[in-house]
Amino acid sequence: MSYLQRIRQSQKVTNEEVEAAIDSYIIKELHREILKKKLLKGLTFKELAAEYKYCERHIKRIVSEGEMIIFKKIEP
Repeated sequence: MSYLQRIRQSQKVTNEEVEAAIDSYIIKELHREILKKKLLKGLTFKELAAEYKYCERHIKRIVSEGEMIIFKKIEP
């Protein structure tokens, strides 16, 4: 179970709240786009890597760091 799923189950976080947190706390536009596509649309790391021409490892790092930032802000 991913970090996102655990947060959503414990707190009933909506997609709108996740999107607002991404827009508010993620500075780089590219990182915001990647996070939204991963967390809200459910694209895989492989699909994102192909779309943005990055290796999967780099995409995973962007998503992981972004999740830590936004979910620290969402948690009580």
